[in-house]
Amino acid sequence: MKELNSFCTVFAKTEIMSWIAEEMPVEDIAKGIYLSVANRIYKIRMEPDLPIYLVGGVIAYHPYFKTILSERFGQEVVIPDHPQFIVSLGAALYARKHAQQPDTAAKADTNEQKERA
Repeated sequence: MKELNSFCTVFAKTEIMSWIAEEMPVEDIAKGIYLSVANRIYKIRMEPDLPIYLVGGVIAYHPYFKTILSERFGQEVVIPDHPQFIVSLGAALYARKHAQQPDTAAKADTNEQKERA
C-alpha cells in the first residue's frame, strides 16, 4: 500500500494526482492518505497505556480512520458520540466557567499560560 511521502499540501496533491493518473482505486488512495496520517501520529511520543480518543469533524465523517489507527497502535480507539462538537463543547464550558467569575477570568488565563510553559 502506498503512503504519502509529504504533508506539504502542494507535494501531497502532486503525489495524489499521480496516483489518480496511475488509475489507483479511490479506496486505495484514501487508505494511503489515512496510513500516512496514522504513521505520523504514531511517531508522537505518548504514554503507551493512555487511551486514545478521536474528536473533531474529521473523525465524524471519516470513521474508517479509527480502524487504521486501531491497527497501527494495536489498541482500541474511542470515538465519543458527536465528536464534531467536542471542541466546541469544551470552549463553551471554559467560557461559562470564566464568565461566572469576571474578575478572575484574566488571572485564570495567565495562570494557565504559566502552567503550560
